[in-house]
Amino acid sequence: VEKLDLLPRLFAQEEIGIVPAVYEEVHTGVEKGYSALQTILAFVKQRRVHLVPLSEEELVAKTSLPRSFDEGERETGAVAKQRQWSVLTNEKLVKNWCWREGISCLNLPAFLGALWRTRILTKEEVEILIKEIEDKDRLVFKNKEQILVDNSDQ
Repeated sequence: VEKLDLLPRLFAQEEIGIVPAVYEEVHTGVEKGYSALQTILAFVKQRRVHLVPLSEEELVAKTSLPRSFDEGERETGAVAKQRQWSVLTNEKLVKNWCWREGISCLNLPAFLGALWRTRILTKEEVEILIKEIEDKDRLVFKNKEQILVDNSDQ
């Protein structure tokens, strides 16, 4: 939905990195016509997102990650585990693996909730964004009302 600019806005105080395999996936996506991904390549070029090479230990560690993960998910998992970094993913298998391994993980609903809680967007803007994601990306949010719950009210 061409909203990748929200990523560095939410994580302005953090370094954002992608592993080489994810960078390659993004580059391939751009070549296939997914022009919205061009933003990520621009962020890498501008050093707003860092390309994170794997250490020898991480290269070895990625081979022990689940075979159901693609190359980018294995590289990301190895780096996150070795460096104790957080992962942003919308893949349920990756999220569950992170949970089992004690790795901090943020999925799309949590990301969307954080956007309004940090006042980057209003609740209304997040609702519009959810609808746009559902329409354009054909993604269904099972508990979309949970994204807009204010946990401080509980």
